[in-house]
Amino acid sequence: MLLTPKDVKEYLDISHDQVYRLFRSKKFPAERSGKGKYIIPKPRFLKWLGVENN
Repeated sequence: MLLTPKDVKEYLDISHDQVYRLFRSKKFPAERSGKGKYIIPKPRFLKWLGVENN
């Protein structure tokens, strides 16, 4: 499953600006899709949060 900035925004309860700063950050393991949209695979997001995905 892929998460979008909107998904991450809702999960972290942060502002629109904060979520896009996060997605542009080199420390956040997101990527751009072929259409130029930001995405992050859910397992990678959970790992970044420090949550084990069993």
